[in-house]
Amino acid sequence: MRVSLPLDDVQQIRDEVKQIKDLGLSPDEAAFRDLDAIYMSKLLLDESIKTLIARVVAGSQNPTLYRVLGDRYLGGLLPNEAEQTYSIAAQLALSSSNTSELSKVQSGLKLVNWLKNR
Repeated sequence: MRVSLPLDDVQQIRDEVKQIKDLGLSPDEAAFRDLDAIYMSKLLLDESIKTLIARVVAGSQNPTLYRVLGDRYLGGLLPNEAEQTYSIAAQLALSSSNTSELSKVQSGLKLVNWLKNR
């Protein structure tokens, strides 16, 4: 389904994306913190997923980025994709001893299992 936004919203999103890029944040952080928030504030799930996938393709090893992508897949009712992405997030969180992120990933995996068993 294609969403049409008012021109003002499109321009606002473009301006906010440009501001984020001008801040000089790491590409991973910009993607999963700021750009994701911008897109999700307008319910643009596909744009958020595309942005996060671009960082995966670029070789990100950030467990938070993978977890947020898993969350977005869940939001799109794509449990298989979510499970695969959460599994990568869990491996990355374990290897970096990021227990906080691992806990969030495990919660996401529980939701995936619940969805699959419905």
